[in-house]
Amino acid sequence: MAEQVRTGKVTIRDIAASAGVSVATVSRVLNGRPDVKAATRELVLDTIRSHNFSTNRSARGLAGGKTNLVGITLPNLHAEYFALILSGAAETLYDQDVRAVVCPTLHQADREVSLLDRLMHGTTDGSLIVLPESRPELRVLARRHYPFVVVDPKEPLPAGMPGVSAAHFSGARDVMDHLICLGHRRIAAITGPSSWVASIERLHGYQAALAAYGIIAPPEWLVEGNFQIEGGYHAAQVLLALPQRPTAIFAFNDNMAVGALQAIRERGLRVPEDISLVGFDDAQSASLISPPLTTVRQPLIEMGRHAATLLLRLLDGQPAEGLRVHLATQLIVRASTAPPPAED
Repeated sequence: MAEQVRTGKVTIRDIAASAGVSVATVSRVLNGRPDVKAATRELVLDTIRSHNFSTNRSARGLAGGKTNLVGITLPNLHAEYFALILSGAAETLYDQDVRAVVCPTLHQADREVSLLDRLMHGTTDGSLIVLPESRPELRVLARRHYPFVVVDPKEPLPAGMPGVSAAHFSGARDVMDHLICLGHRRIAAITGPSSWVASIERLHGYQAALAAYGIIAPPEWLVEGNFQIEGGYHAAQVLLALPQRPTAIFAFNDNMAVGALQAIRERGLRVPEDISLVGFDDAQSASLISPPLTTVRQPLIEMGRHAATLLLRLLDGQPAEGLRVHLATQLIVRASTAPPPAED
């Protein structure tokens, strides 16, 4: 329960009585608890504001002070990708005596909007928003001058919004340089959703490398996936059925590379003897599958750290415009790539 609160003679009991709710309800609102109806939450917040109420960290935030709490919204906690970003962010915030309020969105836009609304209304000083679903909601936060940093944006960010991501273009370019230097010329790609920033930039890196080496890629070399294992599996089936199949496949993440590996084996082909395979992310599974996967390592912990550092700068009053960070990736060469097989 929240601490006893006073500004002059006003206490948490006074707020509860004025709003017509229980002391426990006011306490839940002050502590950012989700188990309060939206209408009740707004009633309590309006009452707090009308009384110029200040308290411990939570209520000081409602009155315009600092709470030393930062929200972190992200799709889920169990996926390695998001867990590493969260780890880096939480470590940096802890070092500055700032606590994180972690809010899984489950890839649901409505849930994300609701969580951000709660975080914005006095519960936190600012937020890190990982792979946001709702770009319009970001505009709302910006208009209300709520500090936030986007980590790994799904769609291109509007001008002026701070963000942190990996250098997708150069990572994809490194993959293609590696494959081309091995002697591959028929290099297909399993892309991600066409509207996602990561997929767009990796595709540009793929295309730029082919152009630099004078290689013309026919449209059938590109098949869109969904960043899931089954998406990679079905896309690889399409590529392997081409009259002249590719000698290498670049999957735009490791999940899809695992799916592609399954499809390749079903056709009685070997990696890398018959076809080379590359992923992107360097998830833990990349080094555990057989053969171990050549892939691009994203600096996920560093992304979380940089995003938290950037948010702390914003909270200190430093300007936000133009603050975009693209962190370098690293090509990790393992046993899934080799020179192409000799032509019959």
